[in-house]
Amino acid sequence: GNQATSENHKLNEHPKILQALGGEKIVWAGRVTQLAGVRSKEMKVRVLVVSDSAVYKVRAEALGKIKRRIDFKDLNQISFNLSNNNFIMHCTKYDYRYTSVDCNEVVEKIKEARQKWTERNPNFPGLKGP
Repeated sequence: GNQATSENHKLNEHPKILQALGGEKIVWAGRVTQLAGVRSKEMKVRVLVVSDSAVYKVRAEALGKIKRRIDFKDLNQISFNLSNNNFIMHCTKYDYRYTSVDCNEVVEKIKEARQKWTERNPNFPGLKGP
C-alpha cells in the first residue's frame, strides 16, 4: 500500500544510506525479504539500494552498513514471478533471491539502471532475457 511507498521514499534520502554510498546516485531503495538459499537457511529482511552502478544489500537494522555490493558488470539476468512476488538476481558467482510487495517496481528499476549503465559501459553485455 501507500505506507510502504512513502517509507521507501524516505530510504532513498536516508542520510546513512547516502553516506554509505558515497555520492552514487540512488535510483530506488526499499525493504525486501531475502529468501533462504544455499548461504542462509532463514529469511531475512534487508534493504536493497539500487544506485546508478550497483545494487547494494544493506542491513535493515543498520542502514549505514553495506552487506554486499553487486556491481552491474556482475549482474547478468533478473527473473521474477509476479504470482508470488519473488525475484532473482542472477550474478556471475551467485544468485540472490528475494521477495517484495514492490517486486514489479524494483525489477523495473534495476533493469532500467542496468540498461543505462550498459550504455555508459558498452564493453559489457546487457542483461540477458526479456
